[in-house]
Amino acid sequence: MRDRELITSETACPQCGALLAVPHQVDTFACTHCHSSLRRGAGIRVHRLFERPRVTPEAAAGFLRGWFASPAGPSDLEKEAVSQVDGLHYVHFLRIRRRGADVVMPLAPLPAPEVLDLGGVPAQLDGEPPAAAEDAAARVIPIDEELLKEGLRRAAADPDVDDVLVERRAYYPVRYTYRGDRYTAVVEAGSGRVLTERRPARREVLGERRVAAGAMLLLFAEAVLVPGLAARVVAIVVTAAGLYPMLRWAVARHG
Repeated sequence: MRDRELITSETACPQCGALLAVPHQVDTFACTHCHSSLRRGAGIRVHRLFERPRVTPEAAAGFLRGWFASPAGPSDLEKEAVSQVDGLHYVHFLRIRRRGADVVMPLAPLPAPEVLDLGGVPAQLDGEPPAAAEDAAARVIPIDEELLKEGLRRAAADPDVDDVLVERRAYYPVRYTYRGDRYTAVVEAGSGRVLTERRPARREVLGERRVAAGAMLLLFAEAVLVPGLAARVVAIVVTAAGLYPMLRWAVARHG
């Protein structure tokens, strides 16, 4: 394995993948896990980065309401959904920077599938850990050391890897119900973006396919059966003008 410059005081053992603190003023030292001998500057660079939340819990609830009101779902979702935005959570990801595409993996079992999407959301990360007071009320999902070691072992064996980031990302978990069904989501604490794997689908309105087919059949019949071009055009326009507001009302009323 090629030598790699050590930028931080932490390095991954190229033999077992354990994360090690590098002793000061020594040229060689032993891995505390597998007892392999390491030289200063060998191994893989490891950085710890932290996300400071810029979205308050109240703002997170506001972003969720705005998402409920978006046109992609049922029109009554904002009115009918009963939601709960939980307190601030932190989760860790391992980002392996390769020549080509980064590899991102969670460092703990995730409480909801939406949390995985946080690893792909751009964020402003800082190298300085937040003050203890900032984390006092937050829940930090602990790192699974075996997952970390396995990820570092894979990174150390890959010649295209330049360095590795251990990222702590912030989010608000969301639970909500709509018409008896339960859903989950995540509000990203840096930007307020709502992430979800499953959301309520827009429902068919009063058999809307049959209604649409009937409207088309009626317009076609008028175009064929009404005598005279002028009378035919007038009949079609009047019928369409009458049907359009009725359909708009049905969509707005039923979703």
